[in-house]
Amino acid sequence: MPRTGDGARRIRWFSIEPGNMLHVANAYEDGQGRIVLEGPTMDREGFQLSWNWWVGAPGRGAEPNARSYTRRWVIDTGAGTVDERIIDDLAVEFPTLNEDYLGAEYRYQYAVSFPDQEGLGGYGVVKYDRTTGARRIHQVGDARLPSEAVFVPAAGATSEDDGYLLTVISDLKQDASQLLVLDAAWLDRVATVHLPRRVTAGIHGSWIPDSALDNGED
Repeated sequence: MPRTGDGARRIRWFSIEPGNMLHVANAYEDGQGRIVLEGPTMDREGFQLSWNWWVGAPGRGAEPNARSYTRRWVIDTGAGTVDERIIDDLAVEFPTLNEDYLGAEYRYQYAVSFPDQEGLGGYGVVKYDRTTGARRIHQVGDARLPSEAVFVPAAGATSEDDGYLLTVISDLKQDASQLLVLDAAWLDRVATVHLPRRVTAGIHGSWIPDSALDNGED
């Protein structure tokens, strides 16, 4: 879709495999003028398993997020082609990043990992290094569901992953929740804040630094 906004007649269409993407990780133009788009995507079978789980229908998967794998599209508008591939076989959702890199080329991406459609694996917070292809996981434990991890830059940050990840962990067995603070570079635990009552795991959180709050002083 042209940025100039001069009508639907100039919209171009590209053929890709059918799928369902709930949350985009990021999109940008690379140095060659190609459009790069990434995010977790379910195929038809994965969507059906997940939908059946949510509505309690027969034929549902063992977990609410089946076959949701990170996919990358590289759209070459000059050649009219799309390179499409799954870049990891881990079931994930709720991708995030350092929002200073939103809409721009970036190196690090974070997500929440889920057990696969057979219930294997575990819940955790994932970090992807898009330059090296490395993947790091902070496992949070059985039946402990993380919320979408919010990236908080460190004061005086000097690199893209210099900061923290905040996620609310909902314990599905103990009826309890904690705010987990992770080092965004290595996914080491920095702190755990035990909440007075259970808070369900959620998505699309935010962060407001003290400096942005009105403390009533002029």
